[in-house]
Amino acid sequence: NGAEEEVKESIITKISAKTNISGTLNGDRMQADRYTLVYQSGKKKQTYDVRYSDGDVTETVVHPEPKRRPRNWIAVGPEDLKSVLDPISGLIIPEGEAACPRTLPIYDGESRMDLVLASKGRKSFTMDDVEDEAVVCSIRYVPKSGFRKGRKDIEYLRKVEGMEIWFAKTGTLKVYAPVYARVPTRMGTIYVSAVGFDH
Repeated sequence: NGAEEEVKESIITKISAKTNISGTLNGDRMQADRYTLVYQSGKKKQTYDVRYSDGDVTETVVHPEPKRRPRNWIAVGPEDLKSVLDPISGLIIPEGEAACPRTLPIYDGESRMDLVLASKGRKSFTMDDVEDEAVVCSIRYVPKSGFRKGRKDIEYLRKVEGMEIWFAKTGTLKVYAPVYARVPTRMGTIYVSAVGFDH
């Protein structure tokens, strides 16, 4: 029993993430000034703090500083930090623009990636007892830099099919925001649903 408990503890890890974005609303688009992510996996805690100016990254601080092996590491270069979006406000689409197809250049404080969205039609969803319609987009993950070449989870996400995200129009700001996402991983599929929405 003792050995069995030890195995269970090593497999089941509590993971939490808290993010905060500040910036200005430029028309219908949020222009981030600062993006912060606090990620905790078990006892390991990592903080990412990114500063922006006019869409370009001006500073990135990661604490504690990650240990990286230079071999196979694809570093983030200055050109990767121009005209990029943070992972949250990058998914807020102005009214009048198509949610998909589009390519979102994302920087999360460590990795630079493109999220390539393609149209999959529309589906109805219900939230807060209100039925609405969502724009459904497939997602293709394209790693650009800030990762170790050959890493299994990166290669899996790069090749996997079935990732999708649903956008619905908010009532107040008249922008499209995510209400549902489906992300297959090597450990199983992750489903993310909004718990509240401004109809």
